[in-house]
Amino acid sequence: MTHRNDRYFPKEQLLVVRSEGYYTQQKSSLATVFDFVGVEPPTDDQWKQMLAQPVAKEGRHTDAMLPETRQMLNAFYAPYTARLDALLG
Repeated sequence: MTHRNDRYFPKEQLLVVRSEGYYTQQKSSLATVFDFVGVEPPTDDQWKQMLAQPVAKEGRHTDAMLPETRQMLNAFYAPYTARLDALLG
């Protein structure tokens, strides 16, 4: 059986926004999303209001992840991460 990546969602219908870019360039990232979905961009006042909101970059956890846990999760997600990287180029 041949696996087609676009069987249910053609590549043209997906927009991937990398969190690194979103955190450093929030306005341009959001403008890209608005354009992709076909909605009018916010007014200057709306932009000011939106961009004034805090962006949560991390969860509410206060303790660092154990190295063993990170290693286990990295190993588990490695094949999926590789497939995503291949899809995104």
